[in-house]
Amino acid sequence: PVIRNMIIPLLITNFATISTFRMRVFPPPHEGFNERTATLVTILLALFAFLSAAHSALPDLPVNTFMDQVIFYSIIVTFFGLLDNMWAYETVAWAALTIE
Repeated sequence: PVIRNMIIPLLITNFATISTFRMRVFPPPHEGFNERTATLVTILLALFAFLSAAHSALPDLPVNTFMDQVIFYSIIVTFFGLLDNMWAYETVAWAALTIE
């Protein structure tokens, strides 16, 4: 039950986050920026809600468990997805300024 109830939802959020990385060829990054940002912020909010639910379901231990590490990894991946999205948008904006 732990794998079905906790690991699989986290894997789905990780795949959704990774799918936003470097998807900048079609359409250009500035066209999909708002949608990618909204998706990543929604995933981040869902992860923090999941973190609260997981802590209520798991025993309180003084050390980090495997589930704590998986949740932390998912939050870090989503945060880097947001940074990657912002970096791509700024890179395109900077490139457009240098061309003109």
